[in-house]
Amino acid sequence: MPQKRKHKVHVAQLTAGGKYAYPWISHSTGEAEFTASYGTCYYNGLVLVRDHGSMSGGNYIDQATSDAYRVTQSKV
Repeated sequence: MPQKRKHKVHVAQLTAGGKYAYPWISHSTGEAEFTASYGTCYYNGLVLVRDHGSMSGGNYIDQATSDAYRVTQSKV
């Protein structure tokens, strides 16, 4: 079984129900697990899949709701 990578991350939800909200709908910091290729992120019960080229500005999409999230590594 491939090993998952754990990182401290900042997660910002950018859309809800397909509608963009500025600056964010929610923002949190915590530990996330990533697959070896970083194609999937597991964070607080969410399954976020890597997004390539979406206009929402996020880099991951919630698999269940299709909402956009921006996941960045925490330096703290």
